[in-house]
Amino acid sequence: MTLETIYYIGQTIAVIVIIATLIALLIQTRQTNALARAETSRSHMYWFAMEQHRLFATPEDAAFMHKALRTSEPLTEEEKGRFAFSMAMMFSLVEAAQQTHQTGLFRDTDYKRALDTTRMAYLNSPRVRKWWAYTRTFYAGNPDFVAVIDKLVAEAEEDAKKAAAP
Repeated sequence: MTLETIYYIGQTIAVIVIIATLIALLIQTRQTNALARAETSRSHMYWFAMEQHRLFATPEDAAFMHKALRTSEPLTEEEKGRFAFSMAMMFSLVEAAQQTHQTGLFRDTDYKRALDTTRMAYLNSPRVRKWWAYTRTFYAGNPDFVAVIDKLVAEAEEDAKKAAAP
């Protein structure tokens, strides 16, 4: 075996090692991305749950939210402010989830669950839909988010019409 043959064998082994290293890095990067998506999804869902918990934390809070979301009783001026702030906080979390989903860091299933929860818990309320009609202009800097919520509002209104039909 000549030195040249040994040199070529060494070069071949070096190329194989470099390719194997690149493959390992690719696999590790994919795993890291999957972990980042899972952690981001978990974090968003945690804050979403904590905000909902805060809204209903005490019997007084729960009674207020029931009145605001499930009845047509008029709200006092103080309650209107509380309601508007509560919805702004909740929808800010939904907007953050939407933006994170657009970057690919929020898993599709968790994002869909967040939107479904928003629709069922909040947008099925006529008062929330009225709040959104007034407030949506404040979200003009994020037209994708506005489109998502507008679609959910349209679905909720369609469901309300079906429920009211004889």
